[in-house]
Parts: sequence; structure tokens; C-alpha cells
Amino acid sequence: MAASVENILPEGHILSSGVGAYRIEKKLGSGGFGITYLTVSEVKVGNVTADMHFAVKEHFPSAYCRRGADGSVVPLEGHDDDFRRSATDFEAEARRLQKYGTDCDNIVKVNEVFEANGTVYYVMQYISGESLDDYVRSRGTLTPAEAKNILGPVLDAVTYLHSHRVNHLDIKPENIMLQKKGDAVTPVLIDFGLSVHFRKSGGKTSPKGVMGVTDGFAPLEQYAGIQEFNPTTDVYALAATFLYCLTGKIPAKASELRLQDVRKAVGDKLGEEELEGLCRALCKSSDDRTQSVARLKVDLGIVTSGGNGTVEIRKGDDSRPNWLKWALIGVLVVGAAAVIWFVAGNRGDDSRQEKGDAVSEKTEIADSAVVESPAEVAGQIVVTQEYIDSLAHAKADSIRRAEAASTAPATQSPQSTPTSSTTPTPAKPNVTSGTLTFGYATWSGGIRDGKPHGDGRLTFHSSHAVDRHSSVQASPGDYFNATYENGQLISGKLYDSAGNLLKTIIP
Repeated sequence: MAASVENILPEGHILSSGVGAYRIEKKLGSGGFGITYLTVSEVKVGNVTADMHFAVKEHFPSAYCRRGADGSVVPLEGHDDDFRRSATDFEAEARRLQKYGTDCDNIVKVNEVFEANGTVYYVMQYISGESLDDYVRSRGTLTPAEAKNILGPVLDAVTYLHSHRVNHLDIKPENIMLQKKGDAVTPVLIDFGLSVHFRKSGGKTSPKGVMGVTDGFAPLEQYAGIQEFNPTTDVYALAATFLYCLTGKIPAKASELRLQDVRKAVGDKLGEEELEGLCRALCKSSDDRTQSVARLKVDLGIVTSGGNGTVEIRKGDDSRPNWLKWALIGVLVVGAAAVIWFVAGNRGDDSRQEKGDAVSEKTEIADSAVVESPAEVAGQIVVTQEYIDSLAHAKADSIRRAEAASTAPATQSPQSTPTSSTTPTPAKPNVTSGTLTFGYATWSGGIRDGKPHGDGRLTFHSSHAVDRHSSVQASPGDYFNATYENGQLISGKLYDSAGNLLKTIIP
């Protein structure tokens, strides 16, 4: 339940942290557990004092408290303990977010956390740029290259969150801000109001009961409430956001979404494998869905460098015909030199219509740290080495996927030597597909340097820990559908011999 008007602090109200003073200008948003305000504060840089805007979130669980006449937050009768627990959870989450924003440029920054008015506040950077939703609405649908460039750093940010056992649970175009820096933007993931942190044992670190879903971006299981850490919930939201970028339309509610409609809406914008990867990430069943963000990146052909997550903006439009895109990929078989020769020898036939100043500001996004797309200049296609390399990478990944035994997520594992012959994978000479036998289990799937690599299945012959970094024990007959990276477990799902899911494991 959102805060009512009488519970919102008035314009001009001063919030003092002891370090800074924040004057409220307006409410930015509210939910069942908090109210976010746009504030202004004096900041001194050297000898210069300037006003800067900040977003300040106030802990205000409307079910447990009310606003006092002096602006303080007063627990409702009989809810003192509920309010205190909620405040403790709120502060803990603010502290975690403070660390995450420091570690990752694509997560909103928290400047400070403080107590005032009988409650807890935290101060965040205020991003004045437009949201991804605004960008798509004003510019129109994005090309796959643009969508990948923008979302690539966001996928890396969510991977980082998942490594700390945090589900965001509210990923959508409105919650991805595009912070402009000259001719570049940094996509920033915001609004952690629904996020939940989970213990390694699986339970929530706080009993936060806040519920919320956004139709079109929330998967089916989220409507019933998320009780355990599950990366596939955020995977669905990321895939739905990618779909929105390509179509400009909010996807159907999870219970009504049909994959045939997704295929029809996307059409030939994506290659067959990438389209199937998108559909797999949008499966209704969490068990059938893409199991990790790392896997989603591979399936969608998204390549990031692990840099600062800033993407370059260029004026123009990636509207080259599909036949040229596929011709470029095909020529890779001959070699990178042939690609350059091929492209240099072909003139672009499609015309470009110049747009007005207002529209020209909505520019093509080509990520120097992600995949750079060919840009048309004076009727010629200019192909960058980064683009050639990215196509080769995508080609190699597609070949490896076709030979992999099954699908699953991403990080540590067993090692042994092959007991049967393996078939070389063209993309990587040292990656094979075959069988490894251990004393307690047999691995069938990708192999690299005598270790599990890529997707496959570990079938247990005797009781044993699923992974050397996991306390989960498998019984004879259990099997583990997993993804490994050179012998290290990325993620996987343990099933019993009857096919019942026992545990999702992400180190």
C-alpha cells in the first residue's frame, strides 16, 4: 500500500543526517515500506559551494506506522516490534546496497545511511537522465545491437547481485536509468524496494513481507511470493525487458504470455538461436527457464568486457538489412580478412532520413566496452575489429551450445580424466563433448582439459557432495544438470532419480 498524501513530508522540510542537510523538493515515489523524495543539499567542492540533488528514501512501513504532527514517524499501537524489525531490515538492506553500488558502476550509489524523525533514511545519487522506458518510448524500438549494448552492463550488475545471493525482483525498463556522460551513457539499475537477500542455507535474511509485481516483467512464481533465492526470477525480467526494447510493447502478463506470440513479435530481428534463447528465458516454469544470467548472455549473444559499464552514444541508426548481417556472419567461416573485403566491396542501399534536432538526440548506442555494431558512414559500412571479434565469439558459442548436453547456470567442480572418446568442437579445439568418470558419478557433457566445461549432467552412483564447495549431498541415482567453467561450478539443479527437483545450487 503506497503512502497516503498526509504521510508525505512537505516541500521544504529539512532532513538532517548530522553530515548533511537535505531539503525536500517533491516525492519521487512510494511503496508499502518507504517513501522516496527528491532533495537538494549544499555540497562543497574545494572552495566552491553548489546545490546538488539527491534521492532520499525514508523507512515508512505504512502498515506499522503513521506520521506525527512534527514530521516524526510513530509506530501504530501494537506494532512497535514490527516497526523495529522492519527498520532493522531496511537499514541492513541500505548498507548492502551501499556496498553494491561502490563495487558496481551499474547499481545505484548510496551515499549515507542515517536515523532521524524516529526512522531510518538513506541517501542515493539522483540520476536525472531518462529511463530505458523513456528512451524506447521517445525513440521507438531498438535494434538488437542497441538493446544488447544497453542491457549488457545491466546483466553484469545482476550477475554481481546474484553472486551475493540477492534477487532484485523489480527489473523493468522504468528501473534502468541512462545516466548521460558526454557522448556516453551508463545504464544504472535502481529501485531495490522489492529486493531480497538470502542466506546460503536458502532462507531470507529478513522476514520482509513486501510483495509487488509488475505485469509483463514479473514471472509467474513471483505472484505467489519468492521464498528462496532463484536467479531465474530476475532472468525472466531481463528477458522481458529485452523483448520490450525490440518491440516497444509491454509483454503480456506471465500467465498469458505465449512463446509463439513472442516469436511472431520479434520476427527476423534475431537469429533462430538467439530467438530460442529469448523464449527459453521467458518460459512459465522456473525449472524450464534459463538458469542464470551468464547463460542468458550467451544465448542472446551479449558480449561485455567487464569494464565500467558505460556505453558510447553515436548518432545514426542501425537499420541495415538482415541479409547483410547474415552475410557478414557467413563470411566469418572464410576468415576475418574476407569479412573486411566483403563489407568494403558493398555499398549500403538503404537510405537514411535526417531527423530534427529533438529526434537526433535519441542516438544509436554502440558500446565500446560491449559489442560495437557497424555504422554506416557516407554510404559505406565501416566494420570495426571489435564487431568481427564479437561475431566470431557468438559463432563459437552457438556451435558449443549445439553440442552441449543440456542447459543450466554458472561457478566450481570435480576433475578427472575421460574414459571414452570425445568429439572435438570446431569453435574451440580444446573443448570436447563426451564422458568423464569419477568414483562416485559420471559426467556427460562439455569437457575442457579433462574437466567439466559448459553444460551437461552429473549422474551419481553413490552418496557424495554435489560439489566440493557445497554441503548438499546427492544420493545414488540423483543427477545434477549443471554448467561448469573449466571444472568450476557456475550453477546447477539437483534432481532425484524420479526427476523431482531437490535443490538449486549456485556457489
